[in-house]
Amino acid sequence: MTAPGLGLGLWLGLSLLAALAAEADAALPPAPFHLSASASGAEVTVRARYSAGAPPAGAERFDVFLAAFVGWDTAIFLAPDGSPAAGPVPQRLGISLAGFTPLETRSRWEGKVGSLLVAMIVVRAGGSPLDRSQWAFQPAWDAVTLRPAPPGGHGGEPGPAIPTLLGLLALLASVLVALYPGALRKLESSTGE
Repeated sequence: MTAPGLGLGLWLGLSLLAALAAEADAALPPAPFHLSASASGAEVTVRARYSAGAPPAGAERFDVFLAAFVGWDTAIFLAPDGSPAAGPVPQRLGISLAGFTPLETRSRWEGKVGSLLVAMIVVRAGGSPLDRSQWAFQPAWDAVTLRPAPPGGHGGEPGPAIPTLLGLLALLASVLVALYPGALRKLESSTGE
């Protein structure tokens, strides 16, 4: 359940962020990539591919970084295996646009709930993603909502512990009834008097 207005507030905040980013990045060409993020419980899958058509030609080399923004003030770079990195770690190093192949990264966000903004930052080879003057394109980005994982596993199905526990309780009740029929009859007769 979400608080009233939370969805509207998130939408307005992301719209403002997009407007500010568009203004700040007006000098940069749009990214030739499409970035999409999807979540299943605590696992987030990020995919990047060319937006449309054939990749642009050119010999210039680039480095590709993925960053996730938790809340409004915390940015975390992702390593190629999807784990959080201590600092900027490239997904791809020294690639040309023609040499870019689709990118897919999975990461886990245990204990996190709410909005996660994922950005792909492309910089000139050897540049820092923290220095906007090194960016080659406007960042490609997508937002995803993290939800708590259902009890016991994915898909809302109970994990093996719950059915096992219920089965053991039923077995215990059956054994008690089988072992103590006299005691149960005596208890029933004493309550009936």
